[in-house]
Amino acid sequence: MKLIEAVLVLILADTAVGVCVQLKNHSLQSAIGRQRLTQKVAELIVLIALNVLTGLDSVHFNQDYVQMFYLIFAGFEIISILENLNALGLISDKTIDVLRIDNSRKKDNVSDKK
Repeated sequence: MKLIEAVLVLILADTAVGVCVQLKNHSLQSAIGRQRLTQKVAELIVLIALNVLTGLDSVHFNQDYVQMFYLIFAGFEIISILENLNALGLISDKTIDVLRIDNSRKKDNVSDKK
């Protein structure tokens, strides 16, 4: 499986899990759904356009940068899926806390030194 295909699968999985969260919370709304669907379609357009451009002109598109771009997209989707799974109660808060950057500890340490 190519990396772009993996990202596409992650986008679809994130969308499906997100709908499950909305169903669980009884908050499925067409306006919010349309907005999120528009965002996902925009992501797909960017990924497909980048893939097409890379195939047409591999001289000007460094494959390492393209792969890095795909990995960034994949990372965002994985984080979103984990947050949605947490909202469904399928994974613990501790798993999500590992992903968060907590600057409050730095602030507490600074205030302790004063």
